[in-house]
Amino acid sequence: MSPATLDSNLEERKLFLERAKFFREHVQTVINLATGSLVLSVTFLHDKSGTLKRTGCLKVSWAFLVAAIVFGSVYNYFLSLYTKRHTKPSEIEEYAKREKLERVDALVLSLLSGIFHLLFVGALILVLLFGIANV
Repeated sequence: MSPATLDSNLEERKLFLERAKFFREHVQTVINLATGSLVLSVTFLHDKSGTLKRTGCLKVSWAFLVAAIVFGSVYNYFLSLYTKRHTKPSEIEEYAKREKLERVDALVLSLLSGIFHLLFVGALILVLLFGIANV
């Protein structure tokens, strides 16, 4: 390999690792927000129990928040596996096999990310509806 090719591969790996770090941190931030929303709403319900309306929305939002936390954790796990596999491509000798694995990994990550974000946004909408009903 020429030095230019090695530099190009090194730059690609650096860029990939920076992107993976960004996604991991983004998901971790949303997990923290989901956890905070869950704790805050449980505390609110404990303090204001009795005359609250639409508590069903709040309970469903709790399920969504817990599911979002789980999906976010699973996403971060798969992202770490994908990152490990992508930064050591020499372990998979066949180019076609490596390319197929990368497509499957990207599909799994996209699916997990989509479900994770939909659950979180859905939970926030339900908490908002609960809040509006109780103002």
